[in-house]
Order: sequence, then C-alpha cells, then structure tokens
Amino acid sequence: MKKLLFILCACLCACLILSGCETEPVISGDPVTDANVSTEETDETEEALPPPPPDPMTVIGQTEYDLVVSDPKTKTPIIAKTETNLGDFIADAYRTAADANIALVSASEIAAGIPQGEITLLAVETVLPTEAALVTVRASGGALLNALEIAHLPLSDEAAPDFLHLSGISLTLDKNKTPAAETDEAGAFIGFIGERRVSGVTVGEVPLDPEAVYTVTFSEALPAEIKDVLKGEMIPPEAPQTNREAVIRYVTDTLAGKIGETYENPFGDGRISVIPEGLSGVPASLSLLPQVYITTEEEITRTAYVTCAVTVYDPTGVYNDIYDSESTIKIRGNSTASGEKKPYNIKFSSKIELLGLGKGKKWSLLANLYDKTQIRNTLAFTFAENAGVNYVSDSAFAEVYVNGAYAGLYQICEPVDVSKTQVDIDTDNNEFLLELEPRAGYSNPVSLTLSKTGIILGYNDPEEPTAEQRAWLSTFMTSVEDALLSGDYDKVTECIDVESFARSYIVQELFKNVDYSVSSTRFYVKGGKLYEGPVWDFDLSSGNCSSSYYKAYNNADTTGLSYEGIYCVSLFNRYLFEYEEFKTLVSDLYTALQPVIVNLYEDNELGESRIDALLSEHRAEIDRNNTVWSTVKAYSLYEHKPVDGTYDGEIEYLKNWLRKRNEFLSEHYLKSAS
Repeated sequence: MKKLLFILCACLCACLILSGCETEPVISGDPVTDANVSTEETDETEEALPPPPPDPMTVIGQTEYDLVVSDPKTKTPIIAKTETNLGDFIADAYRTAADANIALVSASEIAAGIPQGEITLLAVETVLPTEAALVTVRASGGALLNALEIAHLPLSDEAAPDFLHLSGISLTLDKNKTPAAETDEAGAFIGFIGERRVSGVTVGEVPLDPEAVYTVTFSEALPAEIKDVLKGEMIPPEAPQTNREAVIRYVTDTLAGKIGETYENPFGDGRISVIPEGLSGVPASLSLLPQVYITTEEEITRTAYVTCAVTVYDPTGVYNDIYDSESTIKIRGNSTASGEKKPYNIKFSSKIELLGLGKGKKWSLLANLYDKTQIRNTLAFTFAENAGVNYVSDSAFAEVYVNGAYAGLYQICEPVDVSKTQVDIDTDNNEFLLELEPRAGYSNPVSLTLSKTGIILGYNDPEEPTAEQRAWLSTFMTSVEDALLSGDYDKVTECIDVESFARSYIVQELFKNVDYSVSSTRFYVKGGKLYEGPVWDFDLSSGNCSSSYYKAYNNADTTGLSYEGIYCVSLFNRYLFEYEEFKTLVSDLYTALQPVIVNLYEDNELGESRIDALLSEHRAEIDRNNTVWSTVKAYSLYEHKPVDGTYDGEIEYLKNWLRKRNEFLSEHYLKSAS
C-alpha cells in the first residue's frame, strides 16, 4: 500500500512542476545563481524529496453492508470456520488484481471486519495487519484439490485458522468423510488416505479438471503447508503489489468506490456448501437458514405418531442446536396430507426453545407444496401480526432432511395450541379453543353444533371436555347467537370481542382464504367473550386455487377474476355485518392498514416490499427446493395451474393479485362506510 501511495504522491508532485510552480532559493553565504547550481545537483535534490506520508483516514470508498469476521447477531468469530462476505470480498480483490482463474485467502490473514459506511486506508490496514506480496502460480487441478483438502481437514464446529475463502471456485465439503494426509519421513505431503471430504469442485461453471493447469493467486501470508502443495511455475506480475494494494484497487477501480449487494449476505454467496455429519444428498448451504434432520425406522403416516430422532442445526450459531432421540412424528393436514411433499407434526420429548420461536413441545412443518411461491403462509402471518390479530403463530423457514434425503424447504411453525406463548387461556375454567368443522368429527373428536346458526365448532382444547364444560359452552354460545340476532350492538359487544373479528376478517378477506368457511378457522372463548383467531392455513389463498374446483371463488361464471368478490362474510361475520357499527370498524381499520397492505406487494414509505424482502433472504433455498418440487407441475386439483412454469412468473402473479385485490376491497369499503 505504501508503494501505491508513493506513486500517487509522485504523480501529484510532477503535476505541480509541470504547471510552472516556482520557489525562491534560500540565501546563505554566497548568492545562489544558475551558474553555480548543476543540473545533476538539482535532480538529486528533487529525487531526495520524500512524498508526504499518507493520511490513514483517507476515504477510498463506502460499503452498504457490514463485511464481517463475526456473526452479526451473536458477535462470535466465524471467519475461521464459515464462508463470510468479507472473505469472499478479499478473495475477489486478489483474483481481480492478478486476473487469475482462482484466488485463495486464509482466515488467519484477516484480523477485523469493515463496518457499513466509509472505508478508510486505516480500515484496510486493520483488516490485513500483515502487508504481504501477492503471488500467482500455475498449478495443476490435482495440486489444487490437495491444497483444498489440507485447508479444510480441520473444518468442524471449532475455528480453523487455515480455513480458505475462495474466488472463482466453489466446492462441497462432506463432513461424513474422514481423510488423512500422508507425509514422508521429513514431514512433506505425499497424498491422502481415506475418502476425501472436498468434492463437487467447479472453476467458474466448469468442473475442475485434475490434469488441467490453472492460475492461482494468494498472498505470501497463506500458510506454508498450503503453498507447498500448490507449488508450480511462478507468474511474474506486471507490477508487484501487496494484499492491501489489491483491496484498495478493487474498491476504487473495479467497484468504483461502492461495495453493494454482491456482498449483502454476511455468510457469503454459497461458494462453500456443506453436507453435515450423518447425512447425504443435497448439501446444506452455509446460510442463515436452519437445517432439520429427521430419522426414523418406522413408516410415517397420518394415523398415529411414530418414534423418530430430530436434529435442528442453526448454521449461524445464533440458537442452540437441538438433538432429541425420543421425538415423535406424523403426517399433518387434510388435503395437504395427500400431497407428494408431506407436511409433518413433530413432538419433542419435552418443551424446547426452538430457533427463537418460543418454547414448546409440538411443532408443525408446513410443506407449502400447493403454493409455488412458498411464501403465502408467512406473508399472511406477518400481515396478521401487523393487523393486530391475537396469537399469530411464529414461524421460520428451514431445510428438512428425512432419513438422510433432502425433502425441501419447509416452514417451522408454532401450531395453533394453548400455552402461555400461544393461545393463552385457562381451559380448566370455561375457556376454550374451538375450530370450525364442515361436519362433526372432521378434525376433532368432540364438537358442538349451534342451534340457530348451524355453525359446527370442534373442541381443539380441551379435546375431551367434561359434561359440565360442554353444558357451559352450549349455554354461552346460545347467548352469543341471541345477541347476534337481537339487532342490539351493545348486546353483541357484551359477549363478542368485535375488534378481534374485524381484524381477523381483514386478513382472511384480503388474502381471500379458500378455507375460511370450511376448516382451519379458529375461535376462542376467554373471560366470558368469544374471539376470532388465530389465523391459519393460507397456502390456498390470494388467487392460488383451481377455477374448475373453486368456481365461485374464481367468479368462473362471470368475470373470471378471482381478486373480485366478497368471500369471507359468512359464519359469525354474516350477522356482524348487519350492524353499521361493525361495518365502520372494518372500514376504519382497513383504511389505517393501507400502508401495510400496499407494502406487501410494492415498496412504499415502510421500505422494501415484504415479498421482495422474503425473496432477498430466501431465494437460494427456494430455488434449491424447486429442483425437487417443480414449478411446472400442479400437485393437486385444488391449486391453480402454473402461470408460465417459472418461479418468477408465480411471484409476479401474486404481486399483481394482491394489488388488484386491494383496489377492489378499497372501493368496496369506501362505499360501505359512506
């Protein structure tokens, strides 16, 4: 870096001379004249003038994202065991500087991160405390494979200072393999014993050829044992440069002073993929996404839970890893249970704090098979939270393996259940969690049919109420029906929490949930009042349903536009909407929620659209899921036909549908409120 700054300063001095700047001679003793000052003396004097020292606070560019050596959440060091955006960035700088096929950077070379904001010369010195010359060699593919194997032999949950960050090359590391390096009596490397853990190596988009020759760039700070294996013909540089100079030039010249979204992900862009211990098949990306591994010797069915072992691994280290060999599992759902990609319910042997989602024993793994976008459920859940709906299930995406085979992208979700962190009611004191049933016994063994409205409610919790509880609820629900039919809004508000119904209605109607008046619709009794919620099951919503199977939903006999029509004014809402006070409540809430609604499908004052934000975070895992579960094939008679066979086509359809739906409902509720 000093050489680079010397050149910059020398150029500046030359410019001053050429521009005609003059200085007066200093008089000391005899006067100085042109006759007694030789050309040689003048040149020597000029050459002896050192350039001014560089200002370490000189700004060379800016970064929009933190370039990290530590996990941004836990602050624990990770660069010596995980791909990071800073490692990728420095490797890219080396490769660009040498115009090489491949660049390698050892974790031991990097001492600090670069925080978001301005980048100074001091920051570069701090990141690379040892200034080292760049070296480029011609190395065989076989030698490169050996170097990669040596560097990643110690890769585990412990830090490995030789961990390599890569540019121009990608690979898979299989932790199930246990190779060992073989050396001669002098300790020199000979080869490997056992299976190699490095595989799937590609240079650019082409598989690495062990017989081919590649140009490989690294700094002299690379560990000696790796450099020794890479020995090959040295390529003299056109102009010698150091690791720091390479980074500075990469920022100022190649990136034009701005580090942008290429380095957004602190855990890199997937140049290194890992197959965890005990598994085989599709490698798990070292990203923020959790990995769930389920193993069982029994057939998993809908009818009963079977024993299994469950491991939940968080690659970021933010949450504790979980292993429970006494878990149980069954297939969950009704229509979704018949899909090829099975949804599951799992029960741990005890309550477990899972991925920051809360503490519980029962968890659902939603497959989202019938939703090509994979995001309708999480989109609706997030909106429900913003809309003020009570007890919305927390969820997180994860990649799931069953008996070692990659099963795809799933949504780990709190089931609708009774607990302090879920539906907080006291089922021992006449408080109930209830579920709409299309017929008695559909999802729950015990149910109650309301005498005046005909609505069937299954007991979610308690599942088997006592005779006294059943009698109490029957009497209470009769009073609810009487109030709804009375024409007196004050009586309605005495036994119904109307705001919970209004907020839940907006979520259900905006997304136009297919199942609203059929199943998966919950109510609960708390403190002597009936509430609606929590919301659940939105994979078949927002236009994602077959026009031949759901004709009314899709207005098949009229406009054919599924985003039109009022769909969820049924059940208790049928009676509530007879009251002007309730209509006004819904209209006011819908108006107040407009910024949140619009932000689902487009950027606005709240920031990036929720859909785009989800894709920015999870697109890589969605694409991997789609290599197994096609966007071309319809997996059931319930879902709508694929738009154009592409994932991007499905996302555009969802955005446009929500936009049109909001336009329709806005006009409707403005008229209703007038």
